[in-house]
Amino acid sequence: RLRAEVAAEVLRLHHFTVSVTGDLMNGWVRGIDRTTGAAELATIGRLLRFLARLDMWMTEEADVKRRVQAFVEAEEAARPGRPTGPGKATA
Repeated sequence: RLRAEVAAEVLRLHHFTVSVTGDLMNGWVRGIDRTTGAAELATIGRLLRFLARLDMWMTEEADVKRRVQAFVEAEEAARPGRPTGPGKATA
């Protein structure tokens, strides 16, 4: 169930509509163009890879917020032109 909550929160950050029932999570997004759709599919792929072994490490509700933040930080670190530190940007 906690892993489904992490997936739902990440997808909500990407403007998906999400429902969670127990350990089942459904998400959808509508009205987007092909480029945005491709980017969202890539996000889902990264999320699935991130979630693969998460059940072993998540034992309490507070882990959901920490794991969502970890995914967001990993996505930001992977972007070209990302900041290298507080107030600094790459060239």
